[in-house]
Amino acid sequence: MHILSLAILRSCSFFLLALPALVGAAEIDLPAEIGATAEVRRGEQDGLWEKTLLVRFPSERRVLSTSDGMLTARAAINHAAHPLLWHRLGSDSKGYALGVRDALAAQLELPPATVAQMSTAADMDHIAVATRTYGPLTVTVLATAGARSNAIRTGVDAG
Repeated sequence: MHILSLAILRSCSFFLLALPALVGAAEIDLPAEIGATAEVRRGEQDGLWEKTLLVRFPSERRVLSTSDGMLTARAAINHAAHPLLWHRLGSDSKGYALGVRDALAAQLELPPATVAQMSTAADMDHIAVATRTYGPLTVTVLATAGARSNAIRTGVDAG
């Protein structure tokens, strides 16, 4: 299971990612108090689908990404692509993911270093959003899960 979390304090925030070509987009409702917007952008490469979860911040935020480590970001993405596309990429999947980040950063007119980037095999069409507030802390989680392909246990389950 892959999880993408957006944890936001009023003055500081952290993005924890288990974390997306860009033709169509679908907005995701986030609470106004977290001060961020989210959408899934859809596209295609070589006839295979690509989907990118894009979370945008109105100003710089401290972000923790399992791919990029700690950084100051204006946006964060989680990129998903058709399993055959990942398979075709083979050992070049990291270069592909960085290319997606760089292209999206250019569209957003942001330096690539300010876009936290992750990749996943989970389908962005099945994203779940949950928000909880405790005192001054508001946490919103955008979660994706894959039970058909990326949740299989080696040597136990069949594909």
